[in-house]
Amino acid sequence: MATRKGTAHADAHQKKEALLTALAESGNVSEACNQAGVPRRTAYHWRSKEPGFAEAWAKAAAIGVEALEDEARRRAFRGWEEPVFYQGNATGAVRRFSDVLLIFLLKGAKPEKYRDNVTADVNSRDLTSERELTDTERTSRVAALLARHAIARAQQDADAGGVDTLTGE
Repeated sequence: MATRKGTAHADAHQKKEALLTALAESGNVSEACNQAGVPRRTAYHWRSKEPGFAEAWAKAAAIGVEALEDEARRRAFRGWEEPVFYQGNATGAVRRFSDVLLIFLLKGAKPEKYRDNVTADVNSRDLTSERELTDTERTSRVAALLARHAIARAQQDADAGGVDTLTGE
């Protein structure tokens, strides 16, 4: 006869295996917990208290990420069929591709070439900033910005069918 403790241990072991399998398939902890019937808090507790489970978790999560990368590559390179409808009826399909996924794949594969190259030197003393403008220059710039804003606003009003505030028509 199996003891209660032994049955609970076996059940926990099965749930851990199910969790790790689902994590490897989905790469998503919440989804894996739902599939395995394990509360997220319990899963994270197991991971924090059991080094062997934590190691298996890391491997399963890495496999899940690889699956996500495979899907991203598929969508970027091979695309997917999207149905075309006309008057509520499916009339065909077009193949769509994800340029955004392709960009992310390139940035990840060759960051030295495709990363966003933005640098900011906050220690530089060679800054041309608003603080270095004279009061006259600053007033002139503000007046020019206000004038451009007024013209753009008048054009929007005219485009919307309103009265042109510059001509009164």
